Amino acid sequence: MKKLAILLAIILTLSTQASASLLSTPELTESSFTDMEDYSSYYRSIEWMEQNEIVSGYEDGSFRAGNCVTRAEFLKMMYKTKDMDVTQITVNENPFKDIEKTVWYSPYIQLAKENKSINGYEDGTFRPDQCISRAEAIKIASLEFNNNSIPEIDFFYISADSYSDIPINSWYYTYIDYVIKANLVGTEHTFDTYDSETGLSKFLPTNPMTRGEAAEMFYRFRAMKDNSKNQYDYFDEPAIPEEDLFYNNCSKDSFSEAKLESNILNAISKDASLVIGIDHSNSSQLKNVEKILSTITKQEFWKTLAEESSELNLAIDSKWSAAMGITVIEESTEDPQVVLAGEFENADEFEKIFGDMVAKEMNYSTICTKFEGLTYWTSEDNDFYFVKYDDVFIATNNGEELERAINRLQKNSGFSFSNNLDKDSLAYMYISEDIIAILENELENEIDSIYPSELTKTLSSIGNIYGYIKSDSEGFLFSTEAVIKDPNDELIKKYINRPPTFANKVPGQNTLLYAEDLDLGMILDIKDSTLAETTILSELATEIGVTKEELKSLLSDSYAISITDTDTVVPTMSFYLNFSDTNRATADKTVQTIDKWITEWIYETPSLGTVSEVYLKDIITKSTTSQGLTKITLDADKLPIDSSDPEEIEMATTIKNELKESGAELYYGIIDDNTLVIAFYPNFETKYETSPLSNDSTFIEAIGKLGEVYGARLTFINIDNITSYFVKLINIAPESSYEILNTEDLEPIKEIAGMFKYFVSSTSASENLINVKAFLKVGN
Repeated sequence: MKKLAILLAIILTLSTQASASLLSTPELTESSFTDMEDYSSYYRSIEWMEQNEIVSGYEDGSFRAGNCVTRAEFLKMMYKTKDMDVTQITVNENPFKDIEKTVWYSPYIQLAKENKSINGYEDGTFRPDQCISRAEAIKIASLEFNNNSIPEIDFFYISADSYSDIPINSWYYTYIDYVIKANLVGTEHTFDTYDSETGLSKFLPTNPMTRGEAAEMFYRFRAMKDNSKNQYDYFDEPAIPEEDLFYNNCSKDSFSEAKLESNILNAISKDASLVIGIDHSNSSQLKNVEKILSTITKQEFWKTLAEESSELNLAIDSKWSAAMGITVIEESTEDPQVVLAGEFENADEFEKIFGDMVAKEMNYSTICTKFEGLTYWTSEDNDFYFVKYDDVFIATNNGEELERAINRLQKNSGFSFSNNLDKDSLAYMYISEDIIAILENELENEIDSIYPSELTKTLSSIGNIYGYIKSDSEGFLFSTEAVIKDPNDELIKKYINRPPTFANKVPGQNTLLYAEDLDLGMILDIKDSTLAETTILSELATEIGVTKEELKSLLSDSYAISITDTDTVVPTMSFYLNFSDTNRATADKTVQTIDKWITEWIYETPSLGTVSEVYLKDIITKSTTSQGLTKITLDADKLPIDSSDPEEIEMATTIKNELKESGAELYYGIIDDNTLVIAFYPNFETKYETSPLSNDSTFIEAIGKLGEVYGARLTFINIDNITSYFVKLINIAPESSYEILNTEDLEPIKEIAGMFKYFVSSTSASENLINVKAFLKVGN
């Protein structure tokens, strides 16, 4: 969570792999040992040990990683890895009877003895020239790097039990179990020790530890300490942070006369396939965001987050902008070219944050050099190229693209938005028709047999897409425009100039969710992948006794779904379908089929319960309302409680009482001569056309945030009401094993949910554009 707000830093780690760089850069520092092959698993750790003057080689220039390390040498390596100066230690008497106080290694042995990480042997000797065993080495290192105590490791893939030669009652079991779980010891030596009879490998705890193994283990312990970790997961790559990673003796001298333009979008190619940007320098937008944040941060959740993360405060309090562009190279096997650009008010502070994150991502292989007056850092092994000029940053995954990005900024010749979307925004987006074409091809090639042809046809009609996010003092407005290449596309035509159809009819007090949509027929026409040509639509049409085309025509008319809270644990749910005159016959047959299904269900359902048998026909009443709707009423008093367990009886009684209070009723039929209704809604006949959603104050406020609202696709979610309903549902659980959450557990959920009030969206179309607008209200 601490890195949550470092938006560009997260983007910086998204560089995809690309072709090798064509820029010339200095070679990485190599080990001077003559016998260190770069494919050795211990190369990195030995190289670090050499560069930090912890180890040295033999007279012939070799390191001899496979030789054992003596007990005295091991202690010296360990304390030098810990940056401990032993020259100040005075040895007044022999630490062990075989250790003279004047020998070079006596201070190391004296210190380890005082730290209680070594005990010596029963005969009072230490045996400094003896090869140290793997178990002895692991015990000493574990105690020294953890202040003489062994930490608990919570999560791991393997443990000491994964090896056949580490008895649980052995003196070294605890130490070896710790280093294996924390991923602090290399296991290269176990590759050839697999035993097919036990199904386990051997760890070889009594074997001598080699110089290479000691270097690797100390490197991992040091990396864990420097990165403030308690352990490394099994697949982690421990790495010691390097100071001044982004400079590496590369001076920050005066730059060339060429000035980079501040518009960072120019760093991105005009041919970019995808562009995403964030503008945290827009003063009017920042004021709105600040007001929202000041409201949210009153909650303990956000207070704690802000207190723990200086990076979060830096991101919120300073001005910056960032953009990422991805260019797909058509008809090429090359990976996409990625360009990331940013401009930062506090560039030096952000640079250190980026440096830390990129360094770990690039495994500390980044180096610095000069290029045309600019200072830049590269990691050819990871295809990563990074430039900083004053307060402007550029990162790419391709060396040539870095040069082109710099030239575009200098000449102000890069990407720009050509549509009329509002630029006074927090974030923006562009998706080219190339990306849409890729998606279209995927659907055609992979799953065209499942999805109806209308979907892929519609995708082929969509061109470039533009979008942005704005903020007012209460929340965030999302807006997207998609260019239509084929205005005659059947699905798109359904979105043109369609006003909301049902908002003035649907009972709307305490609404949880309301949605209007189009072409339910297309959704139900999706094929079952296990059945060659059968679709839900086809099966329904056969059951109703109409053709597939007739049912599809009915379901392509406008419809709405509504869920409302009626102050009981059972929410009301209703479905409305406005049908045209040509679809009247199909609508009548659909209602008749629904009636047939429900009647069969009532009279053919077996008895309920074994203690007290009840049939559905005995507890359900079927009648007709004055509006001509069929009404199904449940008599909850007659529901059996089929249990002898007191807790189960208590819960069943609660549910029974709630159903009784809810007045569970189902309505279905045709009203207003053109509206098919299915409603699980008590007293629906009295509430229909009373207190409609269009009079709901929250709904009125929500759609007012969008400006124009169209019913081609209108969605309204009252998050406040959903939260209240959820709390109600939890609170009805009795104090028993059935309780879902207690009050203490519920408070954080209520607190987080309380940040959001409602969400509303609307889709419409003109002759050449589809527009989607959505607003999320935030704050207490």
